[in-house]
Amino acid sequence: MTTQLAPVAADTASAATPCPAPPGFHKLTADQLRLLHMLADGLTHEQMGRRVGCHTVTVRGRLHRAYQLLGARNGPHAVAILARSGLLPGGVAAGETSR
Repeated sequence: MTTQLAPVAADTASAATPCPAPPGFHKLTADQLRLLHMLADGLTHEQMGRRVGCHTVTVRGRLHRAYQLLGARNGPHAVAILARSGLLPGGVAAGETSR
């Protein structure tokens, strides 16, 4: 049983170091990045649209393109990619604890 836990421990230790910026990060527009931050804060597409002054369909399209650029499968995955890279202001990078 101990041998099965060793690889998990190694993965956890390597996760403590923030990852470099994802390959497509530099291609994100300011609007896409702003929407990703709102997504990380838990806002719905409708709430995001009201804040930035655009239709929900536009919000979804911009987020979808952001997911593609980041290589993310969905919104939570995109937020996780940014968090692990330390690219969410006020966020906690992987392996760090907040107090």
